[in-house]
Amino acid sequence: MSEWKVLGSRITFFPSGPKSIPSALDLYQRFWGAPDGFEKQPNPLQPSVAHGKRMGMLVSCLAHVTRIDFSLSPVIVPSETGKPQINMIGNLANSQQTN
Repeated sequence: MSEWKVLGSRITFFPSGPKSIPSALDLYQRFWGAPDGFEKQPNPLQPSVAHGKRMGMLVSCLAHVTRIDFSLSPVIVPSETGKPQINMIGNLANSQQTN
C-alpha cells in the first residue's frame, strides 16, 4: 500500500470582523443548490447544518458562530460483487453528477 488516496476532506473558515455568518442553508445553496436536508438549532449559538449528495459524495456545510465547515465524504454504493464500493475524492472526475 504505497499509494495514498483521499477518503474525506474538510475545509474550515474562521471569519473575522463584526459581520454575522450566514446560515448553513444559505452557504450550501450558493455552492451546490438546494440541500437534501437542513437543521437549524433553536439556540443561535449552536451550529446549523445543511447536507446532500453531489458528484458521488456526501457534502455538508456546518455554520457556527465562530467558524464554517465544508465536508466531503464518500457515498458507499453496492458493487456487482455484493461488497460495498467506496468512492475516493480522486475518483470524482470519472463519476457522473448525482443529486
